[in-house]
Amino acid sequence: NTSTSVLSPNLLDQASLVQMAESPQGDLTVRIQQLQLDLGVAIAENNMLKTEMNQTKTQLEMTRLLEKRDLSYDERAFLSKSLGRGGIEERIGQELEDLHAMKAEWEKEKAAKDSEIKGITEKMTQAWLDAAKSQNEKAALIQERDELSEKLKELEENGPSSGLASEEHLALIDSLKSDLHDANEKISELESRILELDGKSITDEDRIKAIEETLEATRSDYAEQLTVLERDRDDLQSRLDDLEDILKVTTDALRSKLEAALRDAAHSEEELHEVQARLEHESELRRSKESDAEAKMKQVEAELQESQSLLAKSEKLVKVLEEKAKDYESSIAKREQEIAELKLELEDLAGMVQSEEVDQMRKVWENEKKRLEEAVADDITVITGLRTEIQTLESNESGLQAKIKDLEAIIAALNVSKNDLESEVSRLQNMSGEAQEQFNKERSDLQAKVAESEKAIESLESETQEKIQSLEAIALTVESWKEQCEAMQLEMIQKTAKAEDVGLELAETQSQRDAFKQDAEAARREVEVMSLQLANLEKFKLDYETAQDEKLQLLGKVSELEAALALSASASDKAPSATQVDASEPSRYKELEEEIAHLKKMVHDLTRENVAVGSENKKLMLEHDNLMEAHKHVETECLKLMDEVERLHSESLAAASLVAETEAIAQARVSADATSDASASQSQSVIRLEGLLKEKQALLDRLTQNHASEMRDLRQRYVELDRSKAYEIAQLNKELTELESLIESKIFHEADLEEDVQVKQKLIDRLQHEISDLKSQLSHGGASNGVNGSAYPVPTGRSAFKPTGSSLRSEYQTSPTSPVVQRAPANYSTDMSRSSGPKEDSQALFCEICEIEGHDIISCTAVFGSKNIPRSNAPVYADMEDDRPYCENCEEYGSHYTDECPNESLTYVEHMIVIQI
Repeated sequence: NTSTSVLSPNLLDQASLVQMAESPQGDLTVRIQQLQLDLGVAIAENNMLKTEMNQTKTQLEMTRLLEKRDLSYDERAFLSKSLGRGGIEERIGQELEDLHAMKAEWEKEKAAKDSEIKGITEKMTQAWLDAAKSQNEKAALIQERDELSEKLKELEENGPSSGLASEEHLALIDSLKSDLHDANEKISELESRILELDGKSITDEDRIKAIEETLEATRSDYAEQLTVLERDRDDLQSRLDDLEDILKVTTDALRSKLEAALRDAAHSEEELHEVQARLEHESELRRSKESDAEAKMKQVEAELQESQSLLAKSEKLVKVLEEKAKDYESSIAKREQEIAELKLELEDLAGMVQSEEVDQMRKVWENEKKRLEEAVADDITVITGLRTEIQTLESNESGLQAKIKDLEAIIAALNVSKNDLESEVSRLQNMSGEAQEQFNKERSDLQAKVAESEKAIESLESETQEKIQSLEAIALTVESWKEQCEAMQLEMIQKTAKAEDVGLELAETQSQRDAFKQDAEAARREVEVMSLQLANLEKFKLDYETAQDEKLQLLGKVSELEAALALSASASDKAPSATQVDASEPSRYKELEEEIAHLKKMVHDLTRENVAVGSENKKLMLEHDNLMEAHKHVETECLKLMDEVERLHSESLAAASLVAETEAIAQARVSADATSDASASQSQSVIRLEGLLKEKQALLDRLTQNHASEMRDLRQRYVELDRSKAYEIAQLNKELTELESLIESKIFHEADLEEDVQVKQKLIDRLQHEISDLKSQLSHGGASNGVNGSAYPVPTGRSAFKPTGSSLRSEYQTSPTSPVVQRAPANYSTDMSRSSGPKEDSQALFCEICEIEGHDIISCTAVFGSKNIPRSNAPVYADMEDDRPYCENCEEYGSHYTDECPNESLTYVEHMIVIQI
């Protein structure tokens, strides 16, 4: 590339050397102006390098802030604003504006250079005209002097023979001598002018030395700045490697944390399912126990009602029998009183005389006695029957008391089971509360882990954005450094060539000055040497004419190049060029634009995903608040239920105390019934016990109804709470799966970004390798090639620009999607070794979208379209044997050869444009 980049300047320098051989004053002034312009360009480049250094310093400051852990609110706001979508777009727009400004500046410099070249060519033509006039005058004077000297000799030789015209001869000799003297004076004037020009050349040499010293100083400054920039680039590269290592470590840690959190969540879900299954099993057992207890309670209540009805009937019979017994006892007492009265009457009448009245009275008394005895016997039988009935009733009452005791034992057992059920309910409630607290705790932990993972993801996204931006900046700086290195290398080569040309020109002017002195001395000494100098001047004139012809040819070529450049510019606007080099640069620029658009789209997608994640986080926080409120409500309900259970427990204890009192009263009644003298107190105690039993029965019924209603409400609340918790658990599981999918997508996106970073790193390494190869080629080429002060020969014929074209085609045709095998000359084997690298990389690449080896996601046609696809998917082998003519410029078979190509000048111009760009 560098050999073709300096062809035109070297040709112009050679032409200027030939043209300025006879005009050293104009040459020196033009060289001084050229060096001043070069110095101005070097100062402008120095300023541009300083601005780039400032930009790199600002980028380093931004990376330092990004690497800083504890940032303030203003720094975070600044970084988020600078790293956001608007900042990236503004930055890209600013870079595009800078590129356009640089392009406009280069165009202005190009126009200035063109105008300067035009002025230099005009000055050169004027200098050539002046030199031609001076040479013509000098040649005419020398010819005139020679003619005069010849005439003088002839006259001196012919003088003695012709005495007639001696005076005329003498006059003629005098005139010739005067003419010769005038010619010598003119020659001396020309020599004095040469001496003046020599003095001016000395002063110009001093000025050139000063300018060369300034150029050396600028070169040393440029070398120092270049070393500093390379050091900064190495620092940035090492920092990028450190950031990549940190990113890998953080991603591995986050993945391990996420896997541990997922395992904990799965374990907690399993435990929650086990607790739910256990609660359901215990609730079913409790329901079965409650149903059995209710059935037993109903059976006991039925038996108690039956026994109570029997007891009421027996108590009624006892009351009736007691009343009858009382009546019989009163009648017996009356009869016994009557018998006692009759006995007294009998004792009174014992002493009386038995008379008929006595007999009658005795008969009447006996009859009455018999009747009374019969009545007493009947009463005794009735009393015995009543007593037997009372005994039977008492036996029945003892059986009923035993039944009552059994029922009371059953009631106590039911109360115990009720207390057990209540304790079980409280235990289950405590377990559910603990499970709820554990679930809430695990949920809070999971939410904290999710928040940490989101923060880590956001930090990773910011780091990836920072790395993308740093990579873009590094790529831009590398490209700018590459362009600057190429431009400065070309400039250094041109300046070295110009310095060599100036040295050659000075040597030539010195040799010309010595030659002029020798010519003057020889002209004074002998005329023959002047004739030889005249022959040399004629030869030099012929050389000058050939140089003029070459100059005209070069000007024609320059005009042709300008026309071809205009044609290529118009052709590039209308249709793509025919050569691979010109087609590759716009395609590369389009690829870069597509990459920038893709990166913008990725940044937009990431910001949109961040907004979506933020909205989802807000929704989750609202749901968390609602769940906390529901949890508080459930806690209050549980407290109320616990209070009601305690109240029921106290009421059951009161009922148990009442039952104990009834048992004591019954035992007292049994002990009182043992004696026959306290029958009245037994009846009263029985009546009081019946009343107490009725009241306690009513209280027990009311308590059982309240307990049943409360248990029903508790069941309903427990079912509703279970349903709500199941729904909340399902929602949380759904949200957890969504978060897991989101985190997995983020992780895959980060993996894609890492692959992009690796691809960009490979591209940077390849570009650095190419720069080093170009530097080595430049150093070897500058050391090996050197003819007449020019280090770069002009290619001619069929081999013109062949290595450049083949190397460029081998460089630009090797893409990751289609490997190109290109035949190159023997001295370009390094290009083939470089081009084999992407082929091996392309064989190791794999596309996850197409699931096909040979290309990656960035170069996939399914993602970025078919713009980056080469014209043929099959490899192009340049070693194929074909008898048809082939043109390397047009890259076509069958029409013409390379040396017969009508587009050779256009291809040369395109090569020059690519090299200058």
